[in-house]
Amino acid sequence: MAAYAAVVSLMNVIYNIQNHHQFSISLFDEKQAESLGEKLDFLLDFIESNHSTELLESEIASAAHAAEDVIESHIVDQIHSGSISSLDLQKLIKVMDHMKDKVVHFKEEKGGLSKVHQQYSMSATSSTAPITGGGKSTKMVGCEEELIQLLDAFTGRQPSLQIIPIEGMGGIGKTTLARNAYESRLIVNHFDICAWATISQEYSLKEIFSKLLSGKDNNNGSRIILTTRLSNVAVHFGSSYVSKKFLDEDKSWKLLCEKAFVQEGCCTPELEKIGKKIAKKCKGFPLLIVVIGGLLRNHLPTHLKPCFFNMGIFPKDRDIYVSKFIALWIAEGFIKPNKTQSLEEVAECYLKDLIDMNLLLVGRLRWNGKIKTCTIHDLLIDLCIKTTQKEKFLYLIKSCDSPRGINNAFYFMKILQRLLRVFDVIDCDSSMNDIVEQVDLRYVKKLSYFRELDHTSRELCLSISLLWNVQTLNIGGTERLVALSEIWSIPQLTHLEFPEGIYLMEPPLRSGQNNDCIVLKNLQTLKRIKNLKLSEEVCKRIPNVKILKIRYIDKSSCDNFQYNIGTLHKLESLNLWGVNLVRNLKFPSSLKRFTLTCSNLDWEDLTGIGSLPNLEVLKLGKGSVLGSEWNPIEGEFLCLKYLSIVSFELEYWNAESFHFPVLEKLVVDALWKLYEIPSGIGEIPTLALIDMDDCSESAAISAIRILEEQESQGNDDLRVHIKFMWSEELEGFKSSNLQFGRY
Repeated sequence: MAAYAAVVSLMNVIYNIQNHHQFSISLFDEKQAESLGEKLDFLLDFIESNHSTELLESEIASAAHAAEDVIESHIVDQIHSGSISSLDLQKLIKVMDHMKDKVVHFKEEKGGLSKVHQQYSMSATSSTAPITGGGKSTKMVGCEEELIQLLDAFTGRQPSLQIIPIEGMGGIGKTTLARNAYESRLIVNHFDICAWATISQEYSLKEIFSKLLSGKDNNNGSRIILTTRLSNVAVHFGSSYVSKKFLDEDKSWKLLCEKAFVQEGCCTPELEKIGKKIAKKCKGFPLLIVVIGGLLRNHLPTHLKPCFFNMGIFPKDRDIYVSKFIALWIAEGFIKPNKTQSLEEVAECYLKDLIDMNLLLVGRLRWNGKIKTCTIHDLLIDLCIKTTQKEKFLYLIKSCDSPRGINNAFYFMKILQRLLRVFDVIDCDSSMNDIVEQVDLRYVKKLSYFRELDHTSRELCLSISLLWNVQTLNIGGTERLVALSEIWSIPQLTHLEFPEGIYLMEPPLRSGQNNDCIVLKNLQTLKRIKNLKLSEEVCKRIPNVKILKIRYIDKSSCDNFQYNIGTLHKLESLNLWGVNLVRNLKFPSSLKRFTLTCSNLDWEDLTGIGSLPNLEVLKLGKGSVLGSEWNPIEGEFLCLKYLSIVSFELEYWNAESFHFPVLEKLVVDALWKLYEIPSGIGEIPTLALIDMDDCSESAAISAIRILEEQESQGNDDLRVHIKFMWSEELEGFKSSNLQFGRY
C-alpha cells in the first residue's frame, strides 16, 4: 500500500511539474525525466502484480518518498528565492535503477515469477456507469423476526413515550436493524415526524438536539429507538429491549452468498464447500461476513488500498462527503492518472469499487441520484488506523478542543513537515500569509464558525500564487474577501469555494508581445463569487467549469454575464442571485441544475429556461419570479425531476401532467396566496414527493386531495409532507380535514 501510494504520488508530482507554465521548460532535462518515468512505471507494474514482499515494498516506498522530497524541496526553495534553476535527476535515476535491479533479482530468485499469469484485479478505469445509490435500506438477512418485534413495539397503542433499545456488540447489525425499521413504510405512514441522529464517543449536543428538536412527548404515541453496545444502558430504559444476536450457520451462509455472489445469484457447487467453511469461521458476525463477501467477490487491489486505508482520518459515526475525500485522495497523490479520464473520474471509479466491496456504505444521495455522502463502520476505521500506523503510512495527531489548540497543531505540522499538502481547519487564527508559506499545499480549507463582521476588504494575499500546485481553495470567515488577479496564474486549481463570498478581480490583460495566458483547464467549481465580470476573457480562462455560483450586488457588473454565459459549454450547475435576466437569454445546453434568487423575472420568462434539453433541477428562490399566475407551455421542462418554488405572489398555477412529464419531487415554500396545487401534478407517473412548508391552507388541502386520489388508484409510492410555521395553523388544518374524515 505505502509503496504504491509513494510511487504514484511521485509520478503525479513529475507530471504536474512538466505541465506547469513556470517549471515545465527549465526544471528537468527531458531525457532524464523520461528515464526516471520509465523506471517508476516498471516499479509500479511490479507492485500491482502483488508478488512483492513487505521488506521490498518498504524499500521502494522509502526511495520514492526520498525522491519526491528532493524534487519538491527544490521547488520550494526556488519559489522562496524567486528564481528557477534546473534540477539534476541523475542521482534519483541511479536510486531507482538500483531498486529496479533489486526487483529483477527478486524475480529471478523466485524462479520465473515474472511469468506467472496476472491475477485478476478490478480495472480502475473500467467503470463507466454513473455512481448512484438506490436510496434503499441495506437488505437484512436473518433479522426478519427481530424487525417484526421492533415494528410491533413502535406501533403499539401505548400513548406515552416509549424508549426501545437495541443492544449488541459492534458490527453485529444494530444500526442496520434500526435503519430498516426507521425507513419502513409502516413507520413512515404511522408517525407524523421522524428524525435520526448519531451519537458517537465524540459528539455535539447542539448537533444532536438540532436533529431531534421536533421529537417530544405529548402523550401522542412518540417512540425513541437507540442502539448501544452496553447491556446496562439497555436495561436502564426497561425490560422491553431487542438484544441483537449472532447469526446461525444457515443465516451466515445465506448472507455470505448474497454479498459474494451478487451477479450469479447463488454459489456455484464447486465453491459451496469452502464457502460454508468461510461462513462458519465468521462465527455469525454480520459485519465480518459482509466485508469478507465483498472481498471474495473482488479482492482489494493495490490501487484501492491507499484510498481505503486513508479513510482512517475521518471521525467515527459521521457522514463523509464524497467530494471531500475524493479531493483529498487527489491532493495526496493516490490517484494514478491516465489519458482518457480526469483524476476525479478515476477516483469515482475507485469509490464505486469500494462500495461494491461493502467497505464503504452509501449515505445520502444528491438530486440526480449520485452519492453525496458515504459512511464507514467504526470497526473498519479502527482497522484503517492500525494498518496505516503499522506501515507508517498515516500518523494521526489529535489537538485539544480549543481553537488555539488547532492553531498549535498547525504550527507543529509546520515545523515537522515543510512539504505539507493538506491544510483543513476550523476556527484557526493563522493568517493566509502563514498558510501560503507552505507552498506545496494542494488542499486548503480554512473556515470559521464566527464570521468576521468588520467592514474592511481583506485581500487574499498576493503570495497566493506561490501555491504552485494547489487544487482546492475553500476560505471562509470574512464577508469582504478580495482575490487579486494573481489567482488566475495557478494552473492546477480545480475547486474554488468561499462560503461568505469573494470579489474576484479580472485576469491580467495579455501583453502585445506575449499572447499566452494561463487557462485553468482543471477548474470545475467556482462558488460564491460576488459581482463576477463574466467577460469573454474570463470565459476563455475557465472553459471546463461545471459548477458556478454568483451573487450580483452591483447590477452593472452583470452586463457581461448576459452575453457570455452561453459560451461555458461544460457548465452543469448555475446558481444566480440578483441577476435581472434578459428575455430569450441563451444558456449552455449542458445545464442540469439551475437556481435563481432575486432575479425579478415574470413567469412567462421561464420559457427559455424550460427549453434547456438537460435541465433536471430548477430552484426558484425568493424574489426570483414575480406575478400571480403561471401558465407553463407544453414541450418544456421535458427532463425536469426536481422543482422548488418560493413565491409570495403566485395565486394560480395552471399545469397538467404533460407540462412536467418526469417530475419526481415538488418542493414549495411560502406560497401564501396559492389557491391549489394543480390536480394534474398528481397524475405525473414519476412523482414521489410533494413537500410543502408554510403554504396556504387551501394549497395544503389540495395536496391531501391529490394524495387520496392517487391512493385510490393504487399508487402507494406518493408521499406528501406538510409543515406550518405556527402550531395554530397546524391545528386549524387538522380541524378542517377532520370534517372530511381525513384524520
